[in-house]
Parts: sequence; structure tokens; C-alpha cells
Amino acid sequence: MCGIGSFRGCPFPFHFCLCPDDIGRTNLIVNYLPQNMTQDELRSLFSSIGEVESAKLIRDKVAGHSLGYGFVNYVTAKDAERAINTLNGLRLQSKTIKVRNLGRVSWGRGLIC
Repeated sequence: MCGIGSFRGCPFPFHFCLCPDDIGRTNLIVNYLPQNMTQDELRSLFSSIGEVESAKLIRDKVAGHSLGYGFVNYVTAKDAERAINTLNGLRLQSKTIKVRNLGRVSWGRGLIC
């Protein structure tokens, strides 16, 4: 399902995916990443927990610097849950990362499930 919603009077596109339960639980969002962390380092960190299908560090489109968050998709929900339990609250440099399920709703350009 797609459409236009609004938040504080501003319209935005939304997408909703009816995914099988395991697919919705394999997608993680990672916040508060160190600014100098690379996409390869993000993948490597999460690969230490289980098999990673994809990892994406979000960067500023113009300047190219990290925006301090990213997405990790595991092959299995079990590995994703283990990553949350193991890595959420991990201190990396001067940051404490937050790891949680992305869920099934994605606002904006795309859908991750």
C-alpha cells in the first residue's frame, strides 16, 4: 500500500509492506554510529553475529559524509534478534549505538522489506 500522509502539515509518501513475519524481523536500523565509520566496518561488525544479507551506511548526498545511521538486513530473524541483544548499547568511540528492528513501515523513498 502506498500513499501520501502528512506530519505537522507536511505531506510525505509512505509505503507499507505485508511481509512474512521473519522478513520483517530481519531488518535493523542502527543509530548513533561514529561519523568516521565506513560501510564495510558496519557490515563487518554485524557479520560477527550472523550472516548479513545487506548493510547500508547512510551518507549525505552532497557532502558524502556519514549521517550516523544505517540499515542491516540479516538472512535470519534469529541472527537479527541476537544482533539487537548483543550490539544495542555498544560503545563505539564516543558513541553508544542503538540497534532495533526497522519494522515493516518505511517513510520516504523506499521499502526495506
